[in-house]
Amino acid sequence: MLAGVIPLGIAMERTGAGMFASLLLEHASHWPPLTLLLVMFGAAALLTQILSDAATTVLLCPIALALAEGLGLPPVPFVVCTAMGAVASFLTPIGHHGNLLILNPGQYTFGDFLRVGVPLTVLIAITTAWLARWMWLGGRWCRVGLGCRGEFVCRSSAQMSSTRCWVHDSAYGPMSCIQSP
Repeated sequence: MLAGVIPLGIAMERTGAGMFASLLLEHASHWPPLTLLLVMFGAAALLTQILSDAATTVLLCPIALALAEGLGLPPVPFVVCTAMGAVASFLTPIGHHGNLLILNPGQYTFGDFLRVGVPLTVLIAITTAWLARWMWLGGRWCRVGLGCRGEFVCRSSAQMSSTRCWVHDSAYGPMSCIQSP
């Protein structure tokens, strides 16, 4: 399966399908980066239930890279959330071969995997996205107007009709990413 998905990922990158998918996600460019990281994790976590983790990563990484580039953000947190979501295969017994190995001997049902897998996946998603945001997008998050002090640093993107701005505080470094018209 992996041998068939690698060319698919390359084809998506070359034909612009990855860019098309990231443009769809760019409609959510006013969302906080944490939300976008959670979306990438969630997409990978759902897709990995029917594909292998390597195939999911190869398929979604071009989309994560194009999304980060289109938003003017570093690509590392988006790729990390995609890769971590691809290995979070706790939702179904067919998500990972280890799940299948314990299905019959443990007399588990499909519902057992959902009952334990959903909270576990949500916990890992929130932890991964928060840590990725904290490590690569500048730490704590607060919105302008809610007590943040510091100077604005703005950067325009050719693919966006707006400017991305970060609030820099000398004590905390870059804080929230906001969008200005």
